[in-house]
Amino acid sequence: MKTLYKKHFFLKQTLILPAAVALIFGSVSKGSSAKPGHLILITKQEAALADAPEDPKIGTRGTVKYLPPVRSFPEVGRGPFIVLNSPKNGGRYPKPIKIDILFIPRDDTAIDFSTFKVIYVKVFDINITTRLKKHTTDNGIQIPEAELPSGKHKLKILLADTKGHMTTQKLAFVVQ
Repeated sequence: MKTLYKKHFFLKQTLILPAAVALIFGSVSKGSSAKPGHLILITKQEAALADAPEDPKIGTRGTVKYLPPVRSFPEVGRGPFIVLNSPKNGGRYPKPIKIDILFIPRDDTAIDFSTFKVIYVKVFDINITTRLKKHTTDNGIQIPEAELPSGKHKLKILLADTKGHMTTQKLAFVVQ
């Protein structure tokens, strides 16, 4: 088990530096194919990064090989509802895509927006929350036309309520 973790750690370490350099220098370039008014949600350089390895705790049949004690798990799933209107999990979309994600508080609690994060899942996590802040309200995320490169994309949305109950919503879709 330890060698599996060492392999993943080594893989991440050998890919992080070149990827970080590519992101820094790639994002400095001003050449953009996005139309005025479109939000560039994911850059071509970010999309070109290696995908994250599969979770080593999950077997091929989806059975968990290792579970830490229950008390160490956060209260995942008891926070606000995150409703994916568009894009839908597993969907295929032409460019540009419409983003319509609703946040619905649960059990008469308010949403704690200081916990809001959107992560682009690659070999290392890329936090894209600041790109979405302007389009995020108490009701959710509304973007009429977002630019993403063609290919598969995986996002993770995290949000909690004022009682500390967290919800994590994973989203995978394809842009054509």
